[in-house]
Amino acid sequence: MSRTIVFDPFAVALGISFVPIDRKSKKAYHPDWTNPDKLFPIDNFKPDDNHGARWGVASGGLMDIDCDTVFASRVCEHVIRKGPRCGRPSNRASHYTFAPPARRRGN
Repeated sequence: MSRTIVFDPFAVALGISFVPIDRKSKKAYHPDWTNPDKLFPIDNFKPDDNHGARWGVASGGLMDIDCDTVFASRVCEHVIRKGPRCGRPSNRASHYTFAPPARRRGN
């Protein structure tokens, strides 16, 4: 069974860099996936791949704050008041995308 890989246009607009992830092992399989200068266009992905976000330098300084508990999600909700968030159906605000101050200022 093959799937069509579609990246969230909002994530792409933010500049998030993605890497192909093996669906079974849940690991990146390209040997240079940690190289922040390496880009992985859509044709680098196999139809059954998952995709993982590469944070930090590879995504222009963006970071993902993964809130594993309801308490952590509530803290982030008050500390990081603005910005994109996403999650699973059971916790829709479990991931917060955060830009460091230098990126927000345009440096």
